[in-house]
Amino acid sequence: MTAASVQFISLPFLFFFLIVLSIYWLNVRYPVVQKWILLISSLLFYTIPFYDTAGLKPLSLLILSTISAYICAQLIYICRPHNRAMALSLGISIQLGILGLHKYFHFFRESTLHIANFFGLEAHIPLLQIALPVGVSFYCFQAIAYLVDIKRGHDTPTASLLDFAIFQAFFPKLLLGPICRSHDLLPQIQKPRTTIPNIHHALLLILSGLIKKMIIATMLYEYGVPQAFLDPEGLSALSLWIAAFGYTAQLYCDFSGYTDLALGFAMLLGFTLPPNFASPYVATNLGDFWKRWHMSFSRWLRDYIYIPLGGAWCSPNRISINLFLTFLFCGIWHGASMGYLIWGAVHGVGLAVHKRRRDNKRKKGVDPTRPSSYSVACLGWMYTISFITFSRIVFQTPDLEHAWSYYTRMFNPFATGLAISWEQVVLILLTFGINLWGPAIFQSLSKSMEKPQSTFSLVGYILLFVAAMFSLFSLMPSGIPPFLYARF
Repeated sequence: MTAASVQFISLPFLFFFLIVLSIYWLNVRYPVVQKWILLISSLLFYTIPFYDTAGLKPLSLLILSTISAYICAQLIYICRPHNRAMALSLGISIQLGILGLHKYFHFFRESTLHIANFFGLEAHIPLLQIALPVGVSFYCFQAIAYLVDIKRGHDTPTASLLDFAIFQAFFPKLLLGPICRSHDLLPQIQKPRTTIPNIHHALLLILSGLIKKMIIATMLYEYGVPQAFLDPEGLSALSLWIAAFGYTAQLYCDFSGYTDLALGFAMLLGFTLPPNFASPYVATNLGDFWKRWHMSFSRWLRDYIYIPLGGAWCSPNRISINLFLTFLFCGIWHGASMGYLIWGAVHGVGLAVHKRRRDNKRKKGVDPTRPSSYSVACLGWMYTISFITFSRIVFQTPDLEHAWSYYTRMFNPFATGLAISWEQVVLILLTFGINLWGPAIFQSLSKSMEKPQSTFSLVGYILLFVAAMFSLFSLMPSGIPPFLYARF
């Protein structure tokens, strides 16, 4: 179990957060002190759990990313127009260099060696022991967005290195996002925090995240979902189908659970982070799914990959190519392997087909945004959730050989093997239920707690939260698996 798997769901972290929260709000009259508390606590949060295995390297990379982005942002802003592109290229190169060296070096090394062997050549590339620091993709992409927005004139750089360092290192969202844009967080950092907005909303978000991760995602892990992808030959066809949908449920509860925790903890510190999920498993088409899933990253792909390629202001064929290339990049971002590339390519093709169909409807005078009938919506939902689930098999299996075995066995009705427990089916249905009815239940609970704040109500919320926390820790399985997105 990695440190990243338990930082938001362990008693040590909760004590750490309560100490930070107390010191932070005790200094409400001193905004600069509050900022230093946020920065120091964020740097400690990113250093202490990884120190035994990685030393200060993760922290040094975060500092390098932050200082280089800050300097390049100032250069972009003060340079003459013809020099701004050079400053932007320098800033992006540093961020991609940090990311590429730690995430893709081994992939390019192996690819180069294979190509050299194919042509009968010898290539001598040293094997480096390079570990991927948790969160590096998220803060590098955040820095790139910041630089590009300044170059486009959409924003101005902050003069305060302290403010920008907090923007990059803010610990609730540091490890797994959401990827914040400058207008999402920097204005909040610059303005003194004097009150906790919607404390009841924050506590509900934290409880929601704990239930998703500690209970549902962890139980799916313990009931054998990961083992199905590692050894598909040992399971029956029905078990492989259930495991595929089980992974889809686990991934949602795991990642959206983290996001709920990040939003809740940030809100207790007085900050509002952008949402990252909007019931993605109720989507009735692939385009709608990507507007609901990992929303901060989807917008990043749209604004910094798809639109620069030409976006939707091109010929139909060029639009399809733009979508394909955007999601090919999305696959590469997840990891340097053929499985991720194929997954990205499949989604690129699926979105290109979806876009072409919508455009053809418009040409025929049909509004593609018009609500569908219930039966059409159901068919669209079944297609969408199946497409997402089947494409994730090649995403999750360790290599293409395992993926091929998985696909061939799940579509072989005579394939026999171990059965997966019925609890998986219950947890899958519960996950779909959370997507369907969860927002309404959450809003209902939040409104029922919206009353004039008083000392009594505040104490009541805290006592209710503590009781729920102890209940969750007593109900949770024996161990909490790593966050699935930590490896990205």
